[in-house]
Amino acid sequence: AVNASIDEIKKVAALEDTNGYDTRLEDVLTVKTKQWNDLASGYDASDKKDKKILWGLLANVCAAQYAIGDYKDALDTYTKIAEISYRNDYTYLREMPEKRLALVEELSKDASILQKNYRKIDFSASNDHKNVRFENARGLVSDGNASRDMARERKAELLFSLLALDAYHSEFEVLLKKFAEQDRKSWVGYASVNPYLLGLVKKMKRQAESLKGADLSAFNMDDKVLVTGLRDDLIWQFDDLNRELGLEEIANIEDFERADFSSKISAYILILGENIAKGRKEGIERDMATLLGRTLFVYNEELKKLPLMEMLIDELTSEGNLTYEQDAELYEKLFKRYKKHYASLFFNASEFTRYMHHTEKSRFDNLLREYYQPLYKAKAEEIDSGFKDYADPRRAIDVLYLLQKPTENVQASSKR
Repeated sequence: AVNASIDEIKKVAALEDTNGYDTRLEDVLTVKTKQWNDLASGYDASDKKDKKILWGLLANVCAAQYAIGDYKDALDTYTKIAEISYRNDYTYLREMPEKRLALVEELSKDASILQKNYRKIDFSASNDHKNVRFENARGLVSDGNASRDMARERKAELLFSLLALDAYHSEFEVLLKKFAEQDRKSWVGYASVNPYLLGLVKKMKRQAESLKGADLSAFNMDDKVLVTGLRDDLIWQFDDLNRELGLEEIANIEDFERADFSSKISAYILILGENIAKGRKEGIERDMATLLGRTLFVYNEELKKLPLMEMLIDELTSEGNLTYEQDAELYEKLFKRYKKHYASLFFNASEFTRYMHHTEKSRFDNLLREYYQPLYKAKAEEIDSGFKDYADPRRAIDVLYLLQKPTENVQASSKR
């Protein structure tokens, strides 16, 4: 009965953005909430088997009440759910109606807003802006964000370069530690057919070189100081790695097999454990978080993975790199890493787009849907034929472009 009810709701949900959608959804859910409540009355919360079913039925009721705007009833139902003590991690069932009730209370201060019957307004075939109330109270969204800005473009490119060199270095250190701990043939980077590690070294070289002459004109004076220090620390970090391991001498995968390379790695691993190396790395992480917090609406760990996502796309699709036919198991491992990073980015999308201009939100959604998602949905064995040379760091740079705060906000935050 429950599955049949859910199937019926899905059919109505498929009609979203059509005339009468809200009314039909309310009609269906009002009936279903009564049915689910009636079913719930036949289960005992003290019974171990009944508890799971009872929780599921009441969770359905709570979500349905929220969907049709019965926020107080949804909170009352959540109180019953909490008393069951079955799942405590579905707090959104409480948080969503609480937020809506708070918004209603705020809007009720202006009686004219709540008196208007918005459900009678047909938005499906109209762009009548008079029926839409918009308020940019926090000043985070500006009309200037709707068109391409070269200063923001340069800033996004430099942010990507900083993130990329830091990400490549961290990835390289992980590989070095694995090299010191286990058989080099058993992990990504040292299989004779796989140039993954070599490609990583080449990327670090290029990124460090490009940062040396980076254009800082897009940043305000306070941020230039921060960017300069962060850039110098990242380049120093690479130079130190280069000096200890002789990366400039590495031109092909066989160079990693030199007799002295293992001893150099062992010595470098010891350096990584020293307090001075740890202190510098902590300083880089702190300065990176400060810079991105000043310049972007949202900054979290998912953004740090953008360069790694592009690096994995490059490894999976670019001519001359590993193919599925060469080593299916190794290829699958890299592909799973990409899928994991994409999934994290996708599930954080609403957080990233909260303060975007609507045209930029559309561009961000298109990046996910048209660029990252097709590869995510592909089968590993089909990538070589369908996604040849698919890597393009401009996509990741575009994400950083879209997430930037308006310039005036950056300046204000740096003066405080």
